[in-house]
Amino acid sequence: MKSKALLALTLAAALAAPVLAPATALADGADLAGALAELEAAAPAGTRDSEGEVDIASLTEGADALTRAVSQLGGGAELLAVEDFSDCDPSLWYAEYVTYVSDHGIITGREDGTFAPAANVSRADLATILWRLAGKPAVTSDGFPDVTNPSAYYYQAALWAQSTGVVGGATHADGLLYFEGERSVTREECAAMLARYARLCGLSTLSNGNALKGIPGWESSSAWARDDLGWAVDKGLVSGKQSESGLELAPLASTDRASIAKMITVLHRDVLGSRTPIYDGSDPQTEAERYVLSGLQATIDLLNASGGSNGTWRTYISEPTRHWGRSFFITLQTDVSFAAIRAAYHKGGETLLRIDELAESFDDLSGTVRDLSLSEGAGLDGFAVIYSSDGEVIHASRNGESYVPYWYTLE
Repeated sequence: MKSKALLALTLAAALAAPVLAPATALADGADLAGALAELEAAAPAGTRDSEGEVDIASLTEGADALTRAVSQLGGGAELLAVEDFSDCDPSLWYAEYVTYVSDHGIITGREDGTFAPAANVSRADLATILWRLAGKPAVTSDGFPDVTNPSAYYYQAALWAQSTGVVGGATHADGLLYFEGERSVTREECAAMLARYARLCGLSTLSNGNALKGIPGWESSSAWARDDLGWAVDKGLVSGKQSESGLELAPLASTDRASIAKMITVLHRDVLGSRTPIYDGSDPQTEAERYVLSGLQATIDLLNASGGSNGTWRTYISEPTRHWGRSFFITLQTDVSFAAIRAAYHKGGETLLRIDELAESFDDLSGTVRDLSLSEGAGLDGFAVIYSSDGEVIHASRNGESYVPYWYTLE
């Protein structure tokens, strides 16, 4: 924001004065204490205590960065311009595809600023990518027997992939189908999963297989995958893989991130025509909600991956509640404890100014989310909420206005 100076506070300086609870009414007539209770109940999981020094100033910078990023989403625009990945050569064949998936938030770079084009892709990775394209739908099912950890990054994606048939699973000795999410996905498995997703979107994947049979090595493909491979070759998703003996199909070889970037780009841009999230029979309001949420989530993923936000960002559509119904939520779970932020507030001066700037930034952010929602036809309220590391509400904004003011919670 305006000042770039850093403000460091130690936990030893934290104050322990009780939080006041005046009977203040909100603009819509809701009781503020009740609103606080509901917001605190919705605090992101995984709260943690901060240790050592805390940096209030960088929280403001993180909020401002997200405001700018979300503003670029308006009107269905591309999410963010691709950054230069230190390990990517812009003159190589994959540059176009890495640029596309990065711009659209479909496949992002790693925390160290690399894309890792030669790294293998797992079955869980590809299921997660396709789940993102589908709008990250929530699924409740029994799942594969080896998908039991709800905290795994691919958990919801695996449930979705199983329930939709995008992933059929591998049969084990016990007769059950297993996800095998950690295993590298083969090129023919990629073709099958992408073809199933295309069918889920209502496209035909019939192929005469002539183009497939023109690529050396096609005979080594599995019979169950051959029709889908034929379609993938017809559409340009899969082509030959360079080897010492020339161009080969290599259907059983593992798939690297550069190749996945190409497959997903061709599928999303050329085959589907960016027709995602898919229509599943729900009403236009729900489709608009999914579209906005998928865009916001992609921005959040990029911000979290940047490593510079001094906290954990999260976005979601809330379940109906007493005060605000279904709404878009963007939250920042800071790395700063509630006591440390209260100490900063009571110190006043530059400290108070920084907290005030942070609150103003979140007011602007909630208004931006609301505007984006309206422009896409979703029409849900936009909330932007700051939580301390231990799960206390610091500030909440609704549609551009302070909803739970920081001075109330920190007084």
